[in-house]
Amino acid sequence: MGLPTRLTATLAALFSALASAFMVTGCTGLPELDLNPFVRVAHLPDGVVEIEALGPFVDIHSGPEGLSHAVRPFYQHKAFGDDSLTDVFAPFYRHRRSDSGTRWKIWPLVYSDSRIDGPDGPEWDAALIPFLWMGSGPQDGDGYFAFWPLAGRLRNLFGLETYDFLLWPFFMRTRMDISEPSTSWTVMLLGGWTTGGPRDGSWRLLPFYRHRLQRNAEGELVVDQHSAPWPFYTWGYDHLDSETPSDRKGLWPLWSHESSDAWTKTTVLWPFFRYNRERVVDDPDFLYHLPWPFFQSSRTGTSERFTLFPLYSRFDSETLSSRAFLTVFVRDMRWPGLDAEPEQRVTDVFPFWHSWWAQRHAGRVTNEQAWPLYHRETEPGGREDFALPSFVPGRHVDVLQPVDESWTPIFALWSKRTDGETTDRRYAFDLVQWRTGPEGTRISVPFFYSRRPDGDGHHRDAWLWGAVTTRDNADGLSSVSLLGFDLWQR
Repeated sequence: MGLPTRLTATLAALFSALASAFMVTGCTGLPELDLNPFVRVAHLPDGVVEIEALGPFVDIHSGPEGLSHAVRPFYQHKAFGDDSLTDVFAPFYRHRRSDSGTRWKIWPLVYSDSRIDGPDGPEWDAALIPFLWMGSGPQDGDGYFAFWPLAGRLRNLFGLETYDFLLWPFFMRTRMDISEPSTSWTVMLLGGWTTGGPRDGSWRLLPFYRHRLQRNAEGELVVDQHSAPWPFYTWGYDHLDSETPSDRKGLWPLWSHESSDAWTKTTVLWPFFRYNRERVVDDPDFLYHLPWPFFQSSRTGTSERFTLFPLYSRFDSETLSSRAFLTVFVRDMRWPGLDAEPEQRVTDVFPFWHSWWAQRHAGRVTNEQAWPLYHRETEPGGREDFALPSFVPGRHVDVLQPVDESWTPIFALWSKRTDGETTDRRYAFDLVQWRTGPEGTRISVPFFYSRRPDGDGHHRDAWLWGAVTTRDNADGLSSVSLLGFDLWQR
């Protein structure tokens, strides 16, 4: 067990012990209590016990799914039955436990991922990026270790089955297994060769000469290209397995030309000017860079793209329609919802506005944020999550979600959460509560007033931390008490 795992276990055990102590006391002897803002205890339906202390800063929740607790904004632990999620100083440390394994990370450089449901059995991977990499698998040869840049082996990196290196980048060896095993060797970064697989027979001694070969899954030669001296002068053939093989010549970066009976491709002053176009077609595909990246226009059989960088870009296909202004700061993207995929739309004015919706079978799901004014999420069935103001820009991004959960209750002037039956409204930094649902109404105002259900649709009201209490029944007001002594009763 690594240090971060032991740290998580220690923190979780500490807070769980404290929370459990509150829970045991609350469940067995501690009654409903409202000393807002110092402590508030509520017994909810289905055996749920809720404790809040010091306003929005301490939160303990016990229910059928387990014990969740938070000390905002530093720590939170959420239980989901057998699964759990722990954040410490979000987003820097996160620990996730589930039926499939355990994963922790110290963002953005350290992580450990242990899985018991890998494709072939249990697997484990860990890294201190970019220096240390290690892991293991169900088979004897699945383990790996790398200390970059000295020496080591990596697995499953950028599609490579194995990647070995010694004094990187002077000696490297890669292995892929696509149609058959393929091994590539690199010596002193400049020399190398490949044996087996689709690139068998390729070799290079840079910058003097390079010979590149590539075959398809049936073993037919597809690419046969030469460069001497590399990368300046290149000649050879491409698409040799098709009915329209092409001939390529180039003097990089000044000029290159590739042509076949079906199309032609020309580049001048790479990468700035490029011209591709089909031949002998009434409505040909094309691609123009005049110059790149400022003006780009292209069309294929399934899509069209136009870019006037950095002012405007457009992309249209059967599955996506996208518009962007000022590069990525303003964008509108639509997915029509083909096959089983839902219709969706995303609109962003970064970082101030984000809107996303998806039309599912049960109804529309939405997520919108006008930072720093508010955010709102809705789902079919009446679920809603709303807060004003919205503290974290880009809260819909995965890495920022725990940051939003840790900080928003502290700064929210008004928030609302509902599951379609019970609605919980909070005001003034989570200090004032107004909750309505099947059990009745709960209200809590610091120091001054509280209300909670008292059974059979009746309520108990308290003023000044319970110094004055009243109860009602079917006939109205039934009793008034002062410091625990009954002043009036009906």
